Amino acid sequence: MIACWSCHKEAGPSPFCSACGELQPARPRDAFQVFDLSPRYHLDLAVLEKSWRERSKKLHPDKFVRAGARQRRFALEQTTLLNQAYKELKSPLARAELILRSNGYSTPTAEAGKAGAGEKLPLEFYEEVMVDREALDEAKAEGPEAVQALASQVLTRRDATLAIIDRAFADWERSGDAAALGPAEPELAKLRYYARFVDEVEGRPHD
Repeated sequence: MIACWSCHKEAGPSPFCSACGELQPARPRDAFQVFDLSPRYHLDLAVLEKSWRERSKKLHPDKFVRAGARQRRFALEQTTLLNQAYKELKSPLARAELILRSNGYSTPTAEAGKAGAGEKLPLEFYEEVMVDREALDEAKAEGPEAVQALASQVLTRRDATLAIIDRAFADWERSGDAAALGPAEPELAKLRYYARFVDEVEGRPHD
């Protein structure tokens, strides 16, 4: 039982106490729990955005300007937690990693986009990475059109990886069997690499 700081009754999972309605401090919850969702890879992102906007209005710190310092702090904590959860669920990669972790799988690290990182990918993939790096250097010397042509090739491979991940999660959602997620685990490391590569090609910062 998690007691409300104000009425000392059971607060419940909501940001607001189920007994007295007072805003509660942010407690550790995964992104699905923040939005009261069952874990799923295939989410309706329009519905997710609508839920985020509705919750944001209720939790925005501006609504607690006249409240005590404690509740203003809670509002900031809850808003931060909500925004982090929304960002995580919007991203197919982050959403997939969250589901894998909750089902006992390992997930790629932030370094997985670099050649040689990780342990579960075949040697052939790292050879592809090295070829891509060399091709990118050559394409940059040739000009923007060559860079974009290379990016298109990598995006095609990324889409094939996404299709494998999509099928694995669809099988899991139908069966509820965590073993169905197995094929997705190594593909996520590839997906992170593709994301980093395209970010570099397009000049976007990445983690």
